[in-house]
Amino acid sequence: MSNNDKSDDSYYTEESPLLRHQTDAPATGKKLPISAAFILSSEFCERFAYYGATLNFTAYMVGPLGFSDPVANVANNGFQFWCYFTSIIGGILADVVLTRYNTILNFSSIYLIGLLILSGSAFPFMYNDAKGLSIALFCLALFLIGLGTGGIKSNVSTFVADQVRHLNAQTLEGIFRWFYWIINVGSFAGMLICSEVKNYKVEEDGTHPIIYWVAYLIPAVMFFFSIIALVGGRSTYKMYPEDGRWWAIWYVGYTTTGSIVVESFSVISTAIKNRLNHVEVPNVQNWLDYAKPNFTEEKVNDLKMALRACTVFIVFPIYWVAYNQMSTNLILQAMTMEHPSWLEAQELNLVDSVVLIILVPIFDLLVYPLLERKNINLNPIQRITIGFFFATIAMTYAALLQNQIYNTAPHYDHIPKKQNNDIEIWWQIPPYIFIAISEIFTSISGLEFAYSQSPASMKSVVMATFLFTTCIGNLLGMAVAPACVDPYFTWVYAGSAIACFITMIIFYVVFRNYKLVSQVKEGGV
Repeated sequence: MSNNDKSDDSYYTEESPLLRHQTDAPATGKKLPISAAFILSSEFCERFAYYGATLNFTAYMVGPLGFSDPVANVANNGFQFWCYFTSIIGGILADVVLTRYNTILNFSSIYLIGLLILSGSAFPFMYNDAKGLSIALFCLALFLIGLGTGGIKSNVSTFVADQVRHLNAQTLEGIFRWFYWIINVGSFAGMLICSEVKNYKVEEDGTHPIIYWVAYLIPAVMFFFSIIALVGGRSTYKMYPEDGRWWAIWYVGYTTTGSIVVESFSVISTAIKNRLNHVEVPNVQNWLDYAKPNFTEEKVNDLKMALRACTVFIVFPIYWVAYNQMSTNLILQAMTMEHPSWLEAQELNLVDSVVLIILVPIFDLLVYPLLERKNINLNPIQRITIGFFFATIAMTYAALLQNQIYNTAPHYDHIPKKQNNDIEIWWQIPPYIFIAISEIFTSISGLEFAYSQSPASMKSVVMATFLFTTCIGNLLGMAVAPACVDPYFTWVYAGSAIACFITMIIFYVVFRNYKLVSQVKEGGV
């Protein structure tokens, strides 16, 4: 899009063809490029490695490493925060210094080293005879894995979307659903296999030696295949930007040159300064326009587009608080319910992945085409709103279930550790189903929105900003953690439900008339 096309009026349209299905989409738009297939294969292996390793973190910390429950919780929350915080670093490097491909490849090397160190820390002779060294290596592994996955996170969804950006809107929208689908296939496989390997029977007397080092080595091997898949498609990829240098991540001096972040702050400060000094600027439609005497129109308009998109992300931390209940309080809730000996409380998390694996293809192949035929075209704002509604239902159900647990014998609302009340764990399945449905509408739409509503020069940065909302959600979750004790869990779930419902109403009222950015020009983006 040229500078002449970048007036505010041409930027926004209520019916952006990029963000709705097109019944007249050409057949070529429905084909998956081989480049996208390589990236999706790589992402499958990466998610297998990530979830296969992290599922065992809590048991490993409170077991062989001897961490207390509170310390293990802090370590887990800190690790999750670090994973999403570092996405900002990856986003900036991709847009300023490297191509998205080179950024992913560089951070993958860090990631692989972290996984190998993690496996090394888990040898029995390490945590039995040199526990201090084992803990130090474990912490180093968390640092490297978090840095690696964060650098990949902000770029891989954008990178796969780059491969179809020249096709039609239907393909672009669909690629994010299939990307999310492959994430859940990988995570399901990783959690299932690595959990079983950890407790694999190898003794003739039937004992279950915990073999953490093998359970951590498998993710490392799978991640090696992730790198192989990524490199294997190198010649097929469309690269944006096109002048990246694979080695530049190691050259700090280079990364400070032409920094998008520094330049963005310069545009903002200049706009404020010029406005306070009453500098005359023609055709001012936005306060950032006051920077146009000092910066090109393209740079100012790109920043306007990026900041405008980021305003939509403000509500997402509330959603992530509800979403994160799956890995925190819902597990604690399951531990107070009756369950079969072959099922551990945290394994009910697999329900979320299974539901997504089933429903994403159904939505892509049946639900959305059916709505399209009835002339119902849901834009991202509407889909995000619907996602908040399902998150509200999930938390409301969890609150009602918790209340029922507290009213059930034998322990009622003061349940001793490792004890449970007489209520079956299967009653907990609905929240996982509702959260999975909410992800289809809110999380996937957020990824699509971050990509399609950002300028070409800042796509990875805007995507990283969207992912950073998860960090804020983690902080909010940590803030309410002191209330996560019996007999107050009912109010924790109810509070999350109320917050989601109120946020849903405010979000829709504020953004229902949001004008979507039309970036489609001659069939591309």
